[in-house]
Amino acid sequence: ANRLRVMLRDVVSGEDLVAAMGSCGRALSPPHFLLPALVGDCCPLVDLGYRMQQLVIRLTMRGIGSCYIGTLGRETDVRARFSLAPDIHIAAFLIFGQPATATGGRVINTVIRRAYGSTNRLPVEELFFQETFEQPSAPPKSLAKLIAAGQRTPSALNVQPWRFLWHKGSLYLFVKAENPRYGGERQQLYRSFDAGLCMANLTLALEALKMPGTWHLYEGKARDIPPYPAHLLPIARLQL
Repeated sequence: ANRLRVMLRDVVSGEDLVAAMGSCGRALSPPHFLLPALVGDCCPLVDLGYRMQQLVIRLTMRGIGSCYIGTLGRETDVRARFSLAPDIHIAAFLIFGQPATATGGRVINTVIRRAYGSTNRLPVEELFFQETFEQPSAPPKSLAKLIAAGQRTPSALNVQPWRFLWHKGSLYLFVKAENPRYGGERQQLYRSFDAGLCMANLTLALEALKMPGTWHLYEGKARDIPPYPAHLLPIARLQL
């Protein structure tokens, strides 16, 4: 089983976070940050996303703002700065604090969100498929709120890689295998982290809707999956 370690830090006055977090770290000036790290090899990036997004939602419920700052592609620098072993998996910082109230802070936050497209979401009708991948469609009423929760999931650079297939009483979660907006080969792995975020949103939606559901992750050579196009990768099945 995977084991999660979390580093919690207050940002020291004058500390330059650009090397670890990129330019967003400096622009957003976070008061605190978390660096979750995972030990284990069972779908580690999916697992990290799943755990982190549940934390984000709980923080939001308490009026605490937060933002992901990805680390894929910068792992060597981040591991060196925080003395992490090479076999520890990391995917993103989580910066958090009280939402900006000053005009300048609100403007910066808005500009960054718009620059990455995070205020735009693909329509549900483009993400959901029923029985086959021949044609996307609106979900049935019984699934509408659940799929809406998945659709509203944040993703790196707002790629929104997930696709949902409802097939014989199960909801299958897929992601696009290649997403040019992510960047290079290493950054393509954000698809797995983002899939974990989506799974967390769906899990918490099930809780709110009082619907039972069990996740089954696909590892290695996946079996018992409905036919799917080559540009997609299977992540998990949600048995409802």
